[in-house]
Amino acid sequence: MKIEEQPSLAQRQKAQRFAGKWHNQHNSEIDLCIDDDGSVSGTFTTTIKGSGKRESFPLRGFASNDVIAFSVGFPRYGSVTSWSGQIANIAEDGELKNTLQTLWHMALDLGDKADTDLWRGTLSGSDIFRVGAADEESVIETMLPPSHPWWI
Repeated sequence: MKIEEQPSLAQRQKAQRFAGKWHNQHNSEIDLCIDDDGSVSGTFTTTIKGSGKRESFPLRGFASNDVIAFSVGFPRYGSVTSWSGQIANIAEDGELKNTLQTLWHMALDLGDKADTDLWRGTLSGSDIFRVGAADEESVIETMLPPSHPWWI
């Protein structure tokens, strides 16, 4: 039996940089907790299009040093999204700020069409998360599709 190596103190401290609230360009928000072993838990909160109502979903994943991967299920909407990425310092307003640069894949339940159009149900994109809570009042104009079921 192979014994798993525990993360070092330095690795755990680096992974802790992910802890807390982050928001992306669509004003969706993640609130992350990082355990000593790098396990990630938290919530993904987003505004449901057309309703103005915010809805939260559980989030689970892993973090190590400067990299992270997490997933969110949207069972009521027949989809699941997984993100992976890393912390990067980006210059904004003349100072370096931590951002979380991610790529995502969303898998949609296509029902009966899955037999013939399976890959139509997989969407991909990128999100940039910034430290702090989302500003629920601001409207963000972007051509990028969101990483959650936006048509609901």
